[in-house]
Amino acid sequence: MKKDSPLSVYAVAGQLGFVIATPLVLFIGGGSRLVDGFGWPDRTKIVFVLLGIAVMVAAVASYLRSLVGAYEDLSDRNPPALDKRDYDYYEDKDKG
Repeated sequence: MKKDSPLSVYAVAGQLGFVIATPLVLFIGGGSRLVDGFGWPDRTKIVFVLLGIAVMVAAVASYLRSLVGAYEDLSDRNPPALDKRDYDYYEDKDKG
């Protein structure tokens, strides 16, 4: 999708919502089903909740990092190097 399209804002918001919701639903919902299905103690649900939050934070950070990289203007990143050598050294010496 083009970066200057007005619908790109909705696409980015939808992707960000998906990145946030998916790990939470999978880890919390799946962890709850595993705890209920295997008869594990209820305190193990906390592990799944914390894992879901950790994966969600990592996924959001990765997505935002790639998003910033996609929209970043690379023309200002590496300015042309200035050559500080004085090529007219001998000409200046002769004048003064």
